[in-house]
Amino acid sequence: MPPHHDRGALTLIVALIALPPLLLGSVHTPTIIALTLACVALAGVSTWRARGEERPNLLSPLGVAAGLIGLWSLAQLIPLPAALLAALSPENAEARAALAPLLNTAASGALSVAPAATALAATRWLGLAAAALALATWLRLAPPSATQERVAALALTATGAATVVIGLAQSAFGSGRHLLGFIETNSNALGIVSGTFVNPNHAGTLLAMATLTAVGLALDETGRARAGAAAVAVLCGTGLLLNASRGALLGFTGGAAALAAALAWRHRATPGAFKRALPSVALIALSLLLAVGASLAMGWDKRLAWELARDRSLADLTWNNTKWQLIAGALELAQRFPLTGVGADAFPHVAPTVLGADAPTNRYTFVESDPPELLATLGVPIALLSMGLAAFAGWRAARPSGDAEPFSHTALGLGAALVAFVIHSGASFNIVILGLALPALAVAEVLLARRRPEGWLRLPTAASAALTCLILLGASLGVWRHTSLLAEQETFEALVRAPSPSQEEAMGATRDMLEQLPMDGHTISSAALLLKRAHAASNAPGDPPPSLELARRANTLAPNSPLSWLVRARLAASTKQWGEAAAGYRGYLERQKTGDVALLPEILAVLPDAAHRAAALPPRGDALNNVFKALSDAKRPTTLMELATELQALHPDSPDASIFAIRAAAHAGQPLLAELHGQQMIATFPDHPQGYVLTAKAMSAQDRPAEALRVLDKGVEATGKPSVRLLRVTQLIHATGAGRPADADARIDDDIAALRKETIDNVTLRARTFYLSGLRWQKRGQPERARRDFERAARLKPSTYAKLLKPEAP
Repeated sequence: MPPHHDRGALTLIVALIALPPLLLGSVHTPTIIALTLACVALAGVSTWRARGEERPNLLSPLGVAAGLIGLWSLAQLIPLPAALLAALSPENAEARAALAPLLNTAASGALSVAPAATALAATRWLGLAAAALALATWLRLAPPSATQERVAALALTATGAATVVIGLAQSAFGSGRHLLGFIETNSNALGIVSGTFVNPNHAGTLLAMATLTAVGLALDETGRARAGAAAVAVLCGTGLLLNASRGALLGFTGGAAALAAALAWRHRATPGAFKRALPSVALIALSLLLAVGASLAMGWDKRLAWELARDRSLADLTWNNTKWQLIAGALELAQRFPLTGVGADAFPHVAPTVLGADAPTNRYTFVESDPPELLATLGVPIALLSMGLAAFAGWRAARPSGDAEPFSHTALGLGAALVAFVIHSGASFNIVILGLALPALAVAEVLLARRRPEGWLRLPTAASAALTCLILLGASLGVWRHTSLLAEQETFEALVRAPSPSQEEAMGATRDMLEQLPMDGHTISSAALLLKRAHAASNAPGDPPPSLELARRANTLAPNSPLSWLVRARLAASTKQWGEAAAGYRGYLERQKTGDVALLPEILAVLPDAAHRAAALPPRGDALNNVFKALSDAKRPTTLMELATELQALHPDSPDASIFAIRAAAHAGQPLLAELHGQQMIATFPDHPQGYVLTAKAMSAQDRPAEALRVLDKGVEATGKPSVRLLRVTQLIHATGAGRPADADARIDDDIAALRKETIDNVTLRARTFYLSGLRWQKRGQPERARRDFERAARLKPSTYAKLLKPEAP
């Protein structure tokens, strides 16, 4: 039975490694607060238990760094005078100064542009500092032993195995259920294993660490214990492959390389060591091959294909579409906001302004972008890696006897796990996820305690108690500030949703919110709309609130936000500023990727004339197609013609505007006008196939098939597009009498042969090709050949061509 100090240290190691990952990765606010307060309580208990010992309380550099970052984050919440704020953070001061005259507020404020997020970040960092203080003290009260390393390794591998089992159960049970009462299951076609973690990337980091630790543990164990550790290594490695996180795989590769180098260095002088290791290496390689096979069978290749689908080149893979771009963005953010804390989850508030339209927040909505956190993200991993390399080389080993004891294989596995954590943290900012940071901190403290039993920073009992109280006070302030600010946000959101908000309440809530988030375009847009609604509900005779000015400010800060454009359009329309309203509607529609025009009735009702309505429509094919369909279904040909005229005048260089005009004229029953628009489009855009297609249809509607064929012949020569050739085949098949050329059959055969090659990558056009081929044989009196082609078309597009196979079909 180990001494009571050792039992306490071992229990604390297991708790810090196993508990945070099981609490849904400890990324939610309640778990962050609960774990922080628990760590502070542990620090207090460790100080009280060490009061009668000969050794003082001890604190490692990891705890010091976490504490300083936490205190600095708290300092960012202190209100500063406007002059000092402008000196420390010019853009933050400019944002507050722009809002001050609109809301009659002061231009002073705190450094943080997202206080609620910064307060939570400070709480988290102080929790890490408290955990480091508690664990360092407990570990150094107990005599250094290999048992601590073995217990840490067992806890980490067991947690990794549990993550894999829970992840497989999630996929097996499907969505809509809960494991252990609180872990929500998910069913996905990609077979992603995330276990208790919300983000699969975080689970991948833990599995990489567990796999490497299990390998090191297996090298030290014997008999059944070795077989069990090897099985866990294979299980966690399979889970890592099923997880398919690129950053986790990169971290695992780096950790495995570090472990292999450390093993080779340690056994370099042992005769026959490599030969004896060959069977184990072969067994591990075979197991990994089996794991890869199982992973491929369960969708790993689909997951990786999905991950890499956005990447079109090696440059994109290594830079444009990876988290490294976020590091570059955060560095630029730090340059633009010197000494300014943004905090957790605050990156979306400022990135569209700082980084422009191509900000990486279009793909990733969560990133730690606080410059102190960025320093920790880059600096602490480098420090950990440096200390690990120093430890591997045996530098400054401080055993009481003066002899440097080599690391065990278990310790080497734990060190490799830290390397994997460091590498992935540099790409995914995992160092601030408590579900990963606390286990990594526990492992680092265990390794440091074994190599430096005298500790790093010696603290008398009184100093340790004072430090614990300071951490408790800071964490309590962070929790209070975070929760109070969240309450203000909930009040603001409730007013935004209220049917008739009070003008006084709306103005007060707006001031409170914009004091918190002076650069959040989404919040400013909501505030502008709220003030407008409150003024309208109050029927006050005074001047209206500065809603439109706020909407313009929000639009400047968040140009990629559809909401900011829509709010600006509606507020401009309410003041009869039609040009600005049309620009706002167009900005909103341009940011709807699907070309959705659900606002078309509102645009037609609000804007007074066709010129402004046309200015509100983006000259984009999908949007104009939806506008045409909506107006044609509503039987409004006059509106279509008016919009077509204005669109052509506004966008003479847009082929989509010309297509809209041709279709509008044809729908209005004016084929001659459609033909004139088509001829104009052919002259302006000779390489666009739709000009020839629509012009030929307009001529056919006037019973001029020969001229239509000549236009299509010209279109095939000019563009070579399948759409033009398909229409020509259709015209030739249906041509009769004097309008049918003498060589029609030969031209049909040549076109269909060409279409079979040109449409191989387009299912719709290929099905149409087979349909026309079958129609060709049907016209020539060969029903069997026609049926075969109809069957091919029906297989490709059953909803369109299956009816051709019915007996009554011609």
